[in-house]
Amino acid sequence: MTRNKKAKNPLLGIIIFVGILFIFIHLQYTTYKRAYIQQEMLTQVQGIITNVQKIKFGRGNLSNAYALTIKDIPISFAIQDNDIEAYSFIQSNEVTGRQVNLLYNQEDFNTDKNLTFHVYEVNINGRNILSIKETTRFYKIVFYISFIIPIFFITMIIYKRRTKHNIAYT
Repeated sequence: MTRNKKAKNPLLGIIIFVGILFIFIHLQYTTYKRAYIQQEMLTQVQGIITNVQKIKFGRGNLSNAYALTIKDIPISFAIQDNDIEAYSFIQSNEVTGRQVNLLYNQEDFNTDKNLTFHVYEVNINGRNILSIKETTRFYKIVFYISFIIPIFFITMIIYKRRTKHNIAYT
């Protein structure tokens, strides 16, 4: 004797779907803010670099960065290894004691060690080693990917439901 299995309650699936959708919306909002930030929205800092320290950050596969400390500024500024030109410039040149002019987002999160990773432009002794255009490129890619993935999943869910219920496309 076989029993017909009832379909599972779709409420759980809907809750999971909406939760994942909210995660992608938050990711889109965050990356949009960073990808399309304007120079006027950033804080400018000028001064003399007093210390350069190589640091590791992240979980699991650690990434590298250089933390720049500027005279009379209470926070340090991280130049990450994915900012290739700026990172290699600091790695191959002695920048301690040099004049720096940088732009960063003061409203973004800082670590508990008063370190910010949200540096958008860096000039050392008048040489531009990191530009806003270069910095925002990564965030633009993440923004578009986070926009495409939910559309793909929604399309797949609709397609699966229609084929499961043999609904013709019109």
